[in-house]
Amino acid sequence: MFIKLFKSGYSLQLIVLFVVALLLWVPSFIHPLSASHELSPAPFYNYVYYFLRKLPFLQIIIAFLLIILEAFLLNKILINNGVIRKNTFMTAFVYIILMSQNPELHTLYPALLSNFLLIIAFYYILKLYNETEAYAQVFNAGFLIGIASLFYLPAIFFIFIMWIGLIIFSIFLWREWLISLIGLLIPYLFLFVFYFWFDRLEDMIDNYFDFFRNIREFCFNLNVYQLIILSIIALFLFLAINRILTLLNKKTISLRKKSIIMIWFFLISLITVVYASDAGIKYLALTFVPTASLIAYYFGDIRKKLVIEIIFIVMMILIFMLRAFYNA
Repeated sequence: MFIKLFKSGYSLQLIVLFVVALLLWVPSFIHPLSASHELSPAPFYNYVYYFLRKLPFLQIIIAFLLIILEAFLLNKILINNGVIRKNTFMTAFVYIILMSQNPELHTLYPALLSNFLLIIAFYYILKLYNETEAYAQVFNAGFLIGIASLFYLPAIFFIFIMWIGLIIFSIFLWREWLISLIGLLIPYLFLFVFYFWFDRLEDMIDNYFDFFRNIREFCFNLNVYQLIILSIIALFLFLAINRILTLLNKKTISLRKKSIIMIWFFLISLITVVYASDAGIKYLALTFVPTASLIAYYFGDIRKKLVIEIIFIVMMILIFMLRAFYNA
């Protein structure tokens, strides 16, 4: 039902998308969760938290609008690059579901803010295809990744996606590689100057080294609903990657390379989970950008959808049951 629905008219797709999003978020508008203070050397989120810490309702509004904006932006990027069909909001719908599946995600947190910048960086990375001089693209992508890491430090690992993209698109000139690194480091240059000016540079460097030295324990406290929902998402992700790799040689060169980049995007995103601030599900948020892209691509590519439709509907029912469980 849902998958076929997102091959119908724009108006119906938009109505279903916003209705489902509102149904998931309305309880959080009524009883908003306040953002938590993160102990992280990345400074930008701390300022966001400071200004909004006593305004939980505004935090929820900003978080909801950010997810909607990110969903449509990601959807548009995949359409423009020929990864999904032009007349579908499937990627936006899947992203909203992933980012709204759990009430713990219904707040303002560092990874959510970073996702917006990483999605735009993803756009510039995909634009590298068939570029002879990609100076602007690599600088913009590196700079956005640098800014994203100032909201949520593990986002800095996405610079590897930039470099993998250069390899996949056969861009081996040293200028692009150097420019991407310069783009990444420029935000940190201003940060170092700021801390140096206020005589806090040594403490900042120590905090950064401590962050990367201390690998977090990979552990999530999940109830049965959360466990089944994440298992279904993992199943869809496995099927998507398997289908892409199986049919890789039947795709155009452009789609083949961009599909490989999406898979690498997901693999690199797993590194960020290791450096998450705690074991909460919201620190899977960086993985949901490539996950939504891969699952939406899979849904649009498969022929026989009945079993997948049933599993997806079961997941949706469980998500709403989880929502009800939190409200009880």
